[in-house]
Amino acid sequence: MSTVVGAQTQIQDEITQVEEALSEMHDTPVSAPTGLSNPGHLNYTSQGQESREEIELRSSLVSDLFSANPSHSSVNMGSWYEGTLNAFQFEEPSVTVNPVFRILTQSNEASRAVDPHLGSQPGATDSSPTYRDLLEESRLQNYEVDVCKFIDNWTFVTKLRLASQRMFTEVPGSDVLTSSRPSHVRAEEVNEDTYDMQGIDWTRIGTSGMQARKARDCYCEAVSGDCFTELERKSFSSEGIENCDSLFRFRRMNTKHRAWIQHFQLRNLMAVTSHNDIFYAARSKVHCTDAVGGVNATVMDLSGPASSLSGESSFRITTLAAASNLVVSGSYTGEYAMASLDSMSSSPPTIGLITPDHEGIICHVDLFARRGIGQPTSAAFSSNDQHVRVLDCATNTFVSSFKYPYSVNCSVADPHAQMRLVVGDSNTALLTNADDGQVLTEIAHHTGNIFAASWCGDGVHVATGAEDGRVLVYDMRKWSAPVADIACVKACPRSLRFSSRGPSMLLVAEAEDAVEVVEAGGGMFQKRQVVEFFGSVGGAEWRPDGKGFWVANGDAKFGGLMQFDMMGARLAPSAQSKLYF
Repeated sequence: MSTVVGAQTQIQDEITQVEEALSEMHDTPVSAPTGLSNPGHLNYTSQGQESREEIELRSSLVSDLFSANPSHSSVNMGSWYEGTLNAFQFEEPSVTVNPVFRILTQSNEASRAVDPHLGSQPGATDSSPTYRDLLEESRLQNYEVDVCKFIDNWTFVTKLRLASQRMFTEVPGSDVLTSSRPSHVRAEEVNEDTYDMQGIDWTRIGTSGMQARKARDCYCEAVSGDCFTELERKSFSSEGIENCDSLFRFRRMNTKHRAWIQHFQLRNLMAVTSHNDIFYAARSKVHCTDAVGGVNATVMDLSGPASSLSGESSFRITTLAAASNLVVSGSYTGEYAMASLDSMSSSPPTIGLITPDHEGIICHVDLFARRGIGQPTSAAFSSNDQHVRVLDCATNTFVSSFKYPYSVNCSVADPHAQMRLVVGDSNTALLTNADDGQVLTEIAHHTGNIFAASWCGDGVHVATGAEDGRVLVYDMRKWSAPVADIACVKACPRSLRFSSRGPSMLLVAEAEDAVEVVEAGGGMFQKRQVVEFFGSVGGAEWRPDGKGFWVANGDAKFGGLMQFDMMGARLAPSAQSKLYF
């Protein structure tokens, strides 16, 4: 896993220059939130309307800025800007200002006062990130793909297009910033082109879901290194795999419970142990809710310096795993925390430190049972300091530690806990002996760093996912070539899960905007369903019976917990939560 991207001082300095130049044209000085990587969010206060000179100046300055500063993904923002102007045609070209696009002209402070996106929504849990939180984190993290940022920039670029056509009519403020969201979105309420499964009312915004999807793809190509360009997507091939939409259907989304992504490459922030025990990480806390999101319990509260053994101000959760009896989390600075689910959540969590090394970020936790018998009692921590460490959770004692040639992003034991697959900042996966850590086989078929792995319950098939945009599935009896090569559709895969029960399925969580379900029956991998939405994926996990799955959408405004059921499947009778809400 690469180290955290620092704040881009040069870009911020140039944004300041843009602000100063524009401020000279205003009676009221222009101020913009700090930490932004492009000026698409600069909102102006000149009585709701910009002059021709202002628009032309902004167009010139922004074009120069974009051309001079490639984004994190090394894709020139100027190319995105020019491409967007050419890619989207007005439905009614003769209309001076098309209502499809609403431009931001409101005051920053006025927007903060009324905007649910800028603060916790009524009834929201304290895990809900505020917009100020988002901006603070964006100084260090890759939050360019935030949905409100996307819509802001989309409207901004469109306004520049209107300016290029000498159309200077006043445009109303964006409805997105002042819109509210329901606590739940249900399948019967959804029409993907007008009101989607995230509760985004595209009609009210003034566009369609289809048009927004096209613009979103174009935008993400430019600002996110995880997302693929159209040319790259066309070069990918999933030969022999049929696309379908008949495997799973959307059931509901709970908008009040949202995972919080601490690092843009680490997306295992959700765990599901029963229909009524859905765990997710939110900054320094682990929460649990039920299938309908009607209750909320804090399983681990790790906020405050008392929970940090590394000297940091708080425990920043980067990964999460849970079993029927145990929940374990890892942190940005090498701490781990675990809590027993058999104690009715009354006991404080156990906290430890895997290493004081500043590179000791815990990237992944794998819970497993020794020799695959009984409940999981061991945790394998994969960390950025090139180690896999195995903890006996019952005694809180490390029983083994193995070092490998690269930073370890993920490691998973086979169902019998005899072998362990290790992947990391390399295109080579390592099959190792679970007891002594010795490398048995090197598997090198990816062309990018590998971030995800999952072992099928049959003990034969194993999958790996890498930044080359491919998910490769192997038959462990023959490592010479993968039995399936699955191309992702939006972004690189960050998390993989085989179903443990029911029909054999592989759940692929891409970094942004999509998950895939691949039918794996008999090791054939011949059919898949792609589920698209808007937002960064904080995790994806199967229902215990394998007949449904959950997605943790981490977007600050339009995120939440999304539930999908297998076609024709019925929910099992509800049982009382393990946590006795």
